[in-house]
Amino acid sequence: MTLYVGQTAVLRCETSGINPSDVRWSRINGRLPPNALARENTLRLPLIQVEDSGVYQCDAVLPSGRSSYDVITLIVRSPQTSNIQVRSIPSDIRRGEDVELVCEVENEPAAAISWRRMDGELPLGAQTYGNRLRIPNAQTP
Repeated sequence: MTLYVGQTAVLRCETSGINPSDVRWSRINGRLPPNALARENTLRLPLIQVEDSGVYQCDAVLPSGRSSYDVITLIVRSPQTSNIQVRSIPSDIRRGEDVELVCEVENEPAAAISWRRMDGELPLGAQTYGNRLRIPNAQTP
């Protein structure tokens, strides 16, 4: 499971045939984070940090003893950062000309780009494709 800093991780142990209240959580090669909330077959880690990355294990406590049941690997990545630039083609826009806006984003993971107009709908005839927005016969508001 891969999440980002600040999110909440919810780890679930598959417990078919085992009473969920018999499940115990641990972290291999470390302690559970102090804010970890274990309830039956679910371990909740709110506001995760990179240092919360690791291998978590749920064990079933059975009358015959303790046996390992499931292992979940949690990877916590640093917050997403983006460098967004929008440029127009042509760079000098004149009323009545066609214009194309290009959105360039440096982001990990790759960003999904969508276009919208802050004060309403995109102009009539506007077309979007990928990171580009083409506006025919551009007008001023």
